[in-house]
Amino acid sequence: MAATYAEFIVRYKEFDQVEQTIIDAKIADAEAMLDSAAFGTDDFYDRAVYCRAAAFLLDSAFGSPMGATDGVSTQENRYLSMWRTQYLPLIKRRGQITGGGLT
Repeated sequence: MAATYAEFIVRYKEFDQVEQTIIDAKIADAEAMLDSAAFGTDDFYDRAVYCRAAAFLLDSAFGSPMGATDGVSTQENRYLSMWRTQYLPLIKRRGQITGGGLT
């Protein structure tokens, strides 16, 4: 299964006013930085992609109307926190050492 705009909006309704092209770009950014094999299943991978894309959106100008970003706040992005606590532990491969170094 591939991550889609429609499924992203089902999971993260708060971004339904953001243009599809922008969300698609953030989904593509998340897919580029994540390895599907590391999550074991397509479902876990897609969920991780959606969460990471939401974190990217919240850190962008689109987070401002949601009260999620301001110049002086040190509060962590709630989706980045979710990523760290719920999705990062699901990664099955972490720099396996074979032969001469990390792969």
